[in-house]
Amino acid sequence: MRIVVLGAGALGSLFGGLLSWKHDVTLIGRKDHVRAINKRGLRISGRTSLKARPKAVTSAGDLEAPDLLMVTVKAYDTETAIKSARNLVGPDTKVLSLQNGITTLGILEAILPKGSLLGGWTSHGVTYLKPGAVRHAGVGDTVLGELNGRDSYCLRAFAHAFDSCGIKTRASTSIRREIWLKGIVNASINPITAILRCENGELARDPRLAKVARSVCEEASQVATAEGHGIDDDEAFGLVMRVAMQTAKNRSSMLQDIEMSRRTEVDFLNGAVCELGEAHGIETPVNEALLAIVKALEKTKG
Repeated sequence: MRIVVLGAGALGSLFGGLLSWKHDVTLIGRKDHVRAINKRGLRISGRTSLKARPKAVTSAGDLEAPDLLMVTVKAYDTETAIKSARNLVGPDTKVLSLQNGITTLGILEAILPKGSLLGGWTSHGVTYLKPGAVRHAGVGDTVLGELNGRDSYCLRAFAHAFDSCGIKTRASTSIRREIWLKGIVNASINPITAILRCENGELARDPRLAKVARSVCEEASQVATAEGHGIDDDEAFGLVMRVAMQTAKNRSSMLQDIEMSRRTEVDFLNGAVCELGEAHGIETPVNEALLAIVKALEKTKG
């Protein structure tokens, strides 16, 4: 199977590296990361120890359309990235979004040909160490699904391909709801860890932080239900605690962004909860507070 990973940061590199065991994988990433991979290979440490040799380039360029185009860019780069890689979306190409964000999938859905897009989420914890090296900090779940809820042959084929390379994967017939659930998990864990500069496991160890996370879940679940996805706050909070424990040693992507003085994805997580909550007349004060604090932290340096 030919696979291209659009956005080879920490997560994209982990998945691309694992899939390159059995498949023809090309990573599209930043110049220094690409140069290091082409020179020395991709080093994965932590829960997975591996030196992989995927191909790596800095742009879609003259690449041919693959069987699967995995999109792992930051939520705010989605539109620009997919438009720059239009040549990779052939008539038989499936595009899989494994991105953060409650509203990210809708950006791709508005641009891509109907029927070409798959939704997905993963809770694997990954940290970018340096060019050519990432750390697999926590093993998590991975879920893929057709947006129309069908249990299709290609969905099963992709799930099997992931499974056979060590990425335990489940096919879902309700992926839109699943993505909302994962969005609530990220909206609960990421901003708290970014604000406190702590690992994910602190939420499971400190009852005070767990209480804040539950409040995020209560507000976001109301909004998700108003959007037609019927999510219970106990279900959401249970998943938050499970992911926090599974990735206890991981430093969330939002924390890494704050530490590197980069823009975060908070607008597509807590920001999306607030925006949609307002549209439905649902108050979201805890999400609003976390959004405001993280946006203020984005302006700090170091």
